[in-house]
Amino acid sequence: MSAAVRPAVIDAPEAVVGTVAAFGLPGAPPLPDVALPDATWRALFDLATADRLTPLLAAAVAAGALPVTERQHAQVVAAHEQAMRLCVLLERALLDVAARFETAGIMYRVLKGPAVAHLDYPDPAHRAFGDVDVLVASSAYDDAMAVLR
Repeated sequence: MSAAVRPAVIDAPEAVVGTVAAFGLPGAPPLPDVALPDATWRALFDLATADRLTPLLAAAVAAGALPVTERQHAQVVAAHEQAMRLCVLLERALLDVAARFETAGIMYRVLKGPAVAHLDYPDPAHRAFGDVDVLVASSAYDDAMAVLR
């Protein structure tokens, strides 16, 4: 099987953001092998931010899979740090809720963001999320709401 040829430059940020989303997966398409022009980078960065792909963009940059300029590097590092600060705050709140539910004997399940980050990614820092979803049985709903109040 022949090795994938890395494109020199891609001017379509939509194509690059799809490749960033697949970063680290077997058979993922190659990323550009040179830093993107500023206009393309801005569009890619905006798309990645809107789709919460900043962590995968940062991982691709950190791994050297996506070359960037110094300014682009600083921008992606700052955005990743900001996204991870929010995730840490949300996880801290989740730990508090979990402890309260466990003390009250309320069964719960964590859904989506933090669960996926810790179960499905090689590094939880590769998955950003903006909220925490907790599922409780309908029969425990009132008790759960009382604990949260």
